[in-house]
Amino acid sequence: MPPPDLSVDTFARILGFLEPSLVLMAARVCQLLRQATLGDELWRSVSRNVGAYPHIARAAKSLGWRHAFRQLRMCSSPGWTQVHATQEMKPSPRPHAAATYTTTTPDGSIQWAIFGGGTRATGTTDELWFGTLADREVTWTQCEAVDGGDWPQSRTKADMWAVTAMESGSAHRFLVLFSGLRQEGYRDNETWVLRLGSPQEAAWRELEPGDAPCPRFHHCSAALQCGVLLFGGHNWRQQELGDSWLLPTDTAPPLSSWKKCAQRQRPQARAFATLTESPSGAFAVLFGGADQNGLALNDTWVYTASTQAWGPLSISGRPPAPRHRHGMTAFSETSMAMFGGCSSEYQLDSGVRGLLQ
Repeated sequence: MPPPDLSVDTFARILGFLEPSLVLMAARVCQLLRQATLGDELWRSVSRNVGAYPHIARAAKSLGWRHAFRQLRMCSSPGWTQVHATQEMKPSPRPHAAATYTTTTPDGSIQWAIFGGGTRATGTTDELWFGTLADREVTWTQCEAVDGGDWPQSRTKADMWAVTAMESGSAHRFLVLFSGLRQEGYRDNETWVLRLGSPQEAAWRELEPGDAPCPRFHHCSAALQCGVLLFGGHNWRQQELGDSWLLPTDTAPPLSSWKKCAQRQRPQARAFATLTESPSGAFAVLFGGADQNGLALNDTWVYTASTQAWGPLSISGRPPAPRHRHGMTAFSETSMAMFGGCSSEYQLDSGVRGLLQ
């Protein structure tokens, strides 16, 4: 038991002289030390003792010192670390589950959700689980339907996003589930929306089967400030699609109906492209893919959330070679990175390309 005359602030100043690993160990000793490790000033002091301080300082302007330290230290020390569940109840092994990040809690814990997937016992499942990662330990919570509530049927390979929308004058986080491969062997175009709240009970809302994207696969999507954007892919006849759909957040209730983008200036039909949103969700960048003839593409388009419109992106220098089935991610509002992919002749690429704005 720490002496009663030492406050949380006093312990925080003492911990600021320690190595980061020792600070994390101290957080597990007692509740008082745990509280002492939550303050930004402590992590500002700890950051001064590591080599990446200038980078952490820049990120701290938007993230705060504690979150900036955790994120950049993980990036500057690459390596896989297996995390372990803190209880026996957890999802069974499964392929093709839908997964998405949901939020970061005030104490820095990271939360995400998974839905469905394949199982050995039943073929597919309709389970919804929430995971919380803190101090390299994950806690799982299975979500059940409220009494008499609707629930999506079992499926694999579904799309799932987490978006923020206003409802009743307050901002809330929502899960959006779209399509998927049903156990019967076909894809549907159902859309389900869940307002995040109680981790134990869920009240899914299915959108009316009106004007909506047709069932598809090999498409690309992004979660933006204005809603969920869906583009292209293959239909059940393996035909490339060039339609764009937006599930907007500004409807009442939010996320209640799909809207087809009627803009004439838009990317050509394709599959296997990437659509990468910026961290803020202000825009998304579309690159590459394969057209109706199977030829790889290397054009770049941007969809802007504020105008809800497509536009070609002017690229200086030589663009990456045409490719499809590649991977792409955003580091910040001004930089993205792309890796790998296939050419029209299905030759593999292992290079990394950067897009700097």
